[in-house]
Amino acid sequence: MEKQFHESGWSIAIETPQGVVGLWSSWLNDHFYLGYPKKISFWIAALSKEVVIMIANRFAAKFPSPPEKVLDFYQSRHLLTGLEEAVFVELLHQNDVPMPLFRDGLLIPDRLIMDTLGVELALPVSHLNQFSETVESRLWAKFYGARVEGDKGRVWICHSDHYSNSHHFNVVSSNSSEGLESVYYGHSYSSGISTYPFSFWNKVAPDGPTAEPEVIQTYRDKFLALICKIASIMRGANAVNINYGFVLEPEQLSQLGYGNVEWLKGQSGVRNGWGDELIRGEKTFGDGKETVILTSGNSLVPWITIRRLPCEKNLTAEKLIEMLIF
Repeated sequence: MEKQFHESGWSIAIETPQGVVGLWSSWLNDHFYLGYPKKISFWIAALSKEVVIMIANRFAAKFPSPPEKVLDFYQSRHLLTGLEEAVFVELLHQNDVPMPLFRDGLLIPDRLIMDTLGVELALPVSHLNQFSETVESRLWAKFYGARVEGDKGRVWICHSDHYSNSHHFNVVSSNSSEGLESVYYGHSYSSGISTYPFSFWNKVAPDGPTAEPEVIQTYRDKFLALICKIASIMRGANAVNINYGFVLEPEQLSQLGYGNVEWLKGQSGVRNGWGDELIRGEKTFGDGKETVILTSGNSLVPWITIRRLPCEKNLTAEKLIEMLIF
């Protein structure tokens, strides 16, 4: 199989001592999303599993339709992570749980984003309200780049704890019998930095957002550099997980030098559905070990390939680009 550079449609999950930082690239080349743990994640990590389960279940019991079963630790953590900070703090107070210590290592400064992406703090710009047909001022996001040649808008960059979509970043786990874990980022479950996902520029609003692929893709290497810098703030990279989408099939693993090939779920020749089959293989990568996971997809994308690659603590965009060649 000839190696190729995977330009888009991938997601990257970098493991660090303080959690996972992820970067997603749209198949359409028109959007990037970078997610990392929000403050509540660190508060929750400082609590015992028993306390997390206790306060989450007490909170869930007050829902109009409370859960039928007791929430386990992972369900409890997920529920609490999505809360607003003020709600979480009040929940601790109600349950007589002392406020956990928080290290502010993930307070990503505006200057880091601006310098790395080449953007500036945005100002309100002209916008044509199509309902009233009046020209108004609107602030689309926190930052924007230079106006595109031909007055065709700007790339606007959002940075907040709320995102209208969600992404599952795959992490290959040697400790899990299933071999693959999913980190859920987006909505209110993480902090995120992303390009504005739609185009709203026109003659009246030459500074409105653009999501044109050829423009958005000029920010690809900048986002790769930004994820590396955030990983550094999170005490350095331990490993890189890349979901390439459709790349390999099970029969190719041994041909490409992967050993210890094992079916963790399912069996050869039997297909049940999305994620019901899982295969793991290993081989040497540099001075370490690479792990590859194939998980079943659908009729259009039969198998999805995820690789876990060892890396140096001070990861660079150039190294990530090399890893996207597969």
